[in-house]
Amino acid sequence: LRVTPQPPQTIAKAAPRRKTTDRNIRRRFLATYRRAKRVEKKAKAEAMKADPIFAAIARREKLQKLWCDLNNKLELAEHKASKKYGVRPFMIERAAKAWDRRVGIAAQHRECDRAIEAEHRCAVRMAKTRPTTLAGVAAMLVYLKADVDAGAIDWHQIAFATIIATLKAWEQPAPR
Repeated sequence: LRVTPQPPQTIAKAAPRRKTTDRNIRRRFLATYRRAKRVEKKAKAEAMKADPIFAAIARREKLQKLWCDLNNKLELAEHKASKKYGVRPFMIERAAKAWDRRVGIAAQHRECDRAIEAEHRCAVRMAKTRPTTLAGVAAMLVYLKADVDAGAIDWHQIAFATIIATLKAWEQPAPR
């Protein structure tokens, strides 16, 4: 019996594994995060088309930001002017308006007043907007709670009444 030597069997080498580094983990996380944000943005856009409350909330947030920006600029201008002209009188409206004219910020004050009035009208309009989906009701309640927590209370009774009316209308059986 003669044994012929066999060549040693070779095991197929696997492709070299990439090193798991913090950089690779971060890249994968960010890619997943961006995909999730795109899906969330698409879902939100579809929900906004289906329910008018989402657009109403977005309008109010936009007006709130505008008012906050204008108010910050006005406060900065008042602060700068107070160094030269003294503190603005706020108890007597005529004196306050005269001070604004003398200092040169009357137009800025009127613009800020118009912005807060527009924001308030928008809040009341939003509060009267009936959600058409359960997601819209939930969004309105979440927005309402955040605003209550912030201390603003002028439009909330209207919003609560709207939500209650919407939910009651949904529980009514459909006519046969």
